[in-house]
Amino acid sequence: MASAFDSAALMLAPVPAPLPPLRQYIGLSPAQFQALQRGHGVEPDPYSGRFGLRDNPEEALNRGYTFNTWEPPSKKRMADSVQNDKENLEQMANPEDGDPKKYVIVELNITDLGFRWLSMEGRLQFNREGQLRLYGALFNEVRDANGRLLYQVGENVQQPIP
Repeated sequence: MASAFDSAALMLAPVPAPLPPLRQYIGLSPAQFQALQRGHGVEPDPYSGRFGLRDNPEEALNRGYTFNTWEPPSKKRMADSVQNDKENLEQMANPEDGDPKKYVIVELNITDLGFRWLSMEGRLQFNREGQLRLYGALFNEVRDANGRLLYQVGENVQQPIP
């Protein structure tokens, strides 16, 4: 009598190879990068609670200059917040006029399992093409309960970029 499952057919089924990691880039301050190197988690901006991940280092740097100088309007700043943000951006564009923030551009490699897991947990969200949002703290490496790699900081680091 033949079994319901043909064991020979199951052995011939190809097992898909894991996808290569999704490579994203993030701009960190030198202090954030040092904390990451010491094995500490790096907290995102308290206002948004997230890190902006980009497809290439240039976009990560632009994101840092655009968003890391912005502050949410407060009662005190309501009237002049647009002017203040404009001045901050102009200062970033003209480093000789002031001391621009410096950023370390870090490569983040997200495995296919990590992409699925972080997405299901609501920690990784698609924003628009070339832009992902990572919610919560950033670590050098994150593994699941079974020890499988979800993401890790890559060796490709550009530091510090004015």
